[in-house]
Amino acid sequence: MPRFQIGQTVVVARPPFLHQGIFVKRGARVVVKGIIEETDAARYRVEYLDFEMQPHLVEMAERDLEPCATQEPIPKPLVVPRTVRFPRTEGPVSGARPPNTGPSSLGRDSLAPRDDI
Repeated sequence: MPRFQIGQTVVVARPPFLHQGIFVKRGARVVVKGIIEETDAARYRVEYLDFEMQPHLVEMAERDLEPCATQEPIPKPLVVPRTVRFPRTEGPVSGARPPNTGPSSLGRDSLAPRDDI
């Protein structure tokens, strides 16, 4: 009979290990997502959030898990959009540099390719 139920938060109780290239830390809180074997030595599929807060499904044995002291949910990552759009402002922006319209102090356009480097 399995000791943990689906949806229960448990703690990794074994030393750190790699599982399919994912480094799982000891003491990490994971959520039981499935029961693979329902024997005395049950195996579970748990959801582990890595250091970037990305979820991964990891297989673990019952002996590698222990109950979590609190059953509060694991905080989900804050979703930040990759592109941030700023509102357009009319006119020049304060503190903006003037456009580079004239030649540089060397007497040439600073954006032109330089052959003397």
